[in-house]
Amino acid sequence: MLLVITRAVHIGACMILLSLFAFEILVARPALRETDRSASPHMEVLREQFRLLAVWSGFAAIASGIVWFWIVLARMTGAACGRCQESIRLA
Repeated sequence: MLLVITRAVHIGACMILLSLFAFEILVARPALRETDRSASPHMEVLREQFRLLAVWSGFAAIASGIVWFWIVLARMTGAACGRCQESIRLA
């Protein structure tokens, strides 16, 4: 069950990162080119929110990736997650 949750968090965080950058490149930039500069302050607020969301999604993706790796390592070695550290040191 923990593996399923970890995968879902990891994939979700990666999808958020991808969608943020895709929105910025494919939607926001072309839309700003076609409008006047009155939308610039609103876009700066949106970019700041996107930046914050990207940072937290990045942290979530890295942390869940490490946990996912640790769970898979424990399954492959047949040891408990705490004992996987010993098998890493032996390798």
